[in-house]
Amino acid sequence: MSLTTFVANANQDEASSHRHAEYFLSIFHQAGLCMASLDSASRLLEVNSDFSRLFGGSPSALRGRPFLDLLHPAGRPGVQSELARVMTGCRVRTSSQGVALRSDGSPLPVELTMIGVRDPHTSGVETLVLVSTEPIPAGGVASERGGTPRLATPPIMLTETEARILEHLATGFSTQQLARRMHLSSKGVEYHISALLRKAGVSNRTALVSWAHSIGILAAGWWPPRVAPTFVQSSA
Repeated sequence: MSLTTFVANANQDEASSHRHAEYFLSIFHQAGLCMASLDSASRLLEVNSDFSRLFGGSPSALRGRPFLDLLHPAGRPGVQSELARVMTGCRVRTSSQGVALRSDGSPLPVELTMIGVRDPHTSGVETLVLVSTEPIPAGGVASERGGTPRLATPPIMLTETEARILEHLATGFSTQQLARRMHLSSKGVEYHISALLRKAGVSNRTALVSWAHSIGILAAGWWPPRVAPTFVQSSA
């Protein structure tokens, strides 16, 4: 059963989180469904065998871990925001796309469906999370509905200079403007841009900026654009 069909069947009536809970818990341990339950602090309460295999570790080792620790840092803010909407009761069900980190550190694109379940005795909220995965083909490119969200394998890291140049390119600066801002020669700027193009595997600046947005190197919600610190090499 596809995730879309599964969620549609499970959520015909979003008015009752208890009905969602009963449905999800009844199939919690069915093979092929990667599921976990979270407490009000987004820590793992319970995981099924598929979840345990995906993230590498026994259920006892995973219990108590913050769920966000299992996701790529660049995508955590968006997932955290959606989890908060469920935890506070703003939404019974919500979904979000992210990048999971498997036990070996390799990235995996995922779709997360989060269902809020309120305990009538304590008024607390637990969250059931369904993780739908799409394996990464050779080359680190995963396609979805015609798109190509590209993941860095191994994770792309930028120098401090490359990060600043990428930010200015995303703002629309020309080579000459970049040279003045960065105190570099025009040839120096072009050298760093060429290095960025090679890392991205693209042929022009427009594609470079689009690529950086697509895998979270350029953090969402910032203007002027800002490179997420996760992708910048430590100068130490």
